[in-house]
Amino acid sequence: MKEKTMPTDKRLSQWLDLLKSHNADVRAQAANAIVSMGPAAFPAVKQAFEKDSLSRYQSVKALSRVGPLAIPVVAELLDVDAGGHFHRQVIVALQAIGTDAIPCLVRLLSNADPEIRCHAAEALDKFGIAARPALEQLVALLGDDHQMTRWAAASALKHFGPEAKAAVPDLVRLFGQGDSFVTFEDTRGILGTNDYEVALKSIGAAGIPVMVEMLGANDPSVRKNACSALVAMGSDAAVAIPALEALQTDSREAVRVEAAECLKQVRAPQ
Repeated sequence: MKEKTMPTDKRLSQWLDLLKSHNADVRAQAANAIVSMGPAAFPAVKQAFEKDSLSRYQSVKALSRVGPLAIPVVAELLDVDAGGHFHRQVIVALQAIGTDAIPCLVRLLSNADPEIRCHAAEALDKFGIAARPALEQLVALLGDDHQMTRWAAASALKHFGPEAKAAVPDLVRLFGQGDSFVTFEDTRGILGTNDYEVALKSIGAAGIPVMVEMLGANDPSVRKNACSALVAMGSDAAVAIPALEALQTDSREAVRVEAAECLKQVRAPQ
């Protein structure tokens, strides 16, 4: 069998030009040809994307439709200096490839660019429980300096239930601090809810012992935040009643007030 030869630079240039075609079938043919060239084609592909901003979206979409084999070349496009909007398009393209792209997206959670970390977390959220390989890093991202990255990580964590128990201290802290994001589904009003609250509720009873332990923390802000989070846990928080009652004599008024409100909510008929 004759060994396949590497396409010439001229052929690669031609395929890159065809990747910008208005004809979807031509773009698909070009994308398949470029992906088949492997890593040797990456520098020229990146250079082409840097030079031509008009066809970037259609081009990256065409590459992603090749499937899992396109993951390396699509991921390389994150190095193109074309701004955050284009980087988001690249990550959406990786997401569109499917679960084969999850390992690549997990690696992007540690990218130096906060927007790339955020978009990667958003993409992983779309995969639900299939994104389990990202669990540890998603928990770590709750401590990220970038607020929207924290929101995206919390949203992704809601799929893992008790498996995300390690996230409870950070979720409680962020929930109590009001570092929240409420989603609007339509003009009828606020239909979404706090991502931290949703994640805590998905962890459920498995997270209650951690919150009860936090009620006894030396830091009053931790005690107050734990009270706030327990309010969201409904009847599951009943086991915390003795600890909450003890906080009625706390040295900090804010803690006493929050504990009283929590007791009121926990004791209310469900």
